[in-house]
Amino acid sequence: MRLRRTAAVAAAVTVTAVTLPGPLTAPAHAAPLGSITVTPATGSVDTDPMFATATASAACPANYGTNAGLRIARAGTSQFANLTRVGDDGNYDAVPPTLRPNRSMRAAFGTTPITDGDYTLVIVCTGESAGDHPDVFSTTIRVAGTTWTAGGGGPGPTTGPTTGPTGGPGSSSNKQTLNMQVDPAATSASPSPTGTPGGGLPRTGSAVARTAAIGLGLVAAGVLIVRLVRRRRLA
Repeated sequence: MRLRRTAAVAAAVTVTAVTLPGPLTAPAHAAPLGSITVTPATGSVDTDPMFATATASAACPANYGTNAGLRIARAGTSQFANLTRVGDDGNYDAVPPTLRPNRSMRAAFGTTPITDGDYTLVIVCTGESAGDHPDVFSTTIRVAGTTWTAGGGGPGPTTGPTTGPTGGPGSSSNKQTLNMQVDPAATSASPSPTGTPGGGLPRTGSAVARTAAIGLGLVAAGVLIVRLVRRRRLA
């Protein structure tokens, strides 16, 4: 009886906190540090420079005031074009940066055509040792024909400076608990998960592959336990 209880305890294999890598997703939008005031607030895509000044609504975060960049891209894309050289006056973390473009919007995009729709204008704060801040100041530039008009705070870039995903490897949101029971008296072991929280794993290609790999590992563990129990009985 003691041997049976010991075998039963040893055979109750519980695999907990199996960390599954999160889905491969596009980087999240950068969060806005604030808005940008463009002066004048409207103009032509062919006017050089595009506008007189772009001023951030606040100073750059501490330790990110060495340089400041002024860039523009089609909303929802990451193909940013510089509207001027990188500002290197410094002290941008003490006073709101004001930058002045030195080219037209059309010149900034070069051979890429400017079509009607929304564009995102950003100011990027950079520290000498810290690099680019993950967030940006932003505003929307709406183009209709050859006329652009500055709007409110726009979304950040889809790539480049970003805030990391909230559910990275090791976080609680990506942990699954799998339980497997192995009968020591069985001649073969075929463990199967008795349940997964949240209605089970999604039936996607990557999820199925990960589940198959985990299942094979559990089967191997079950077979090893059965063999150990048999050896103890024969001893």
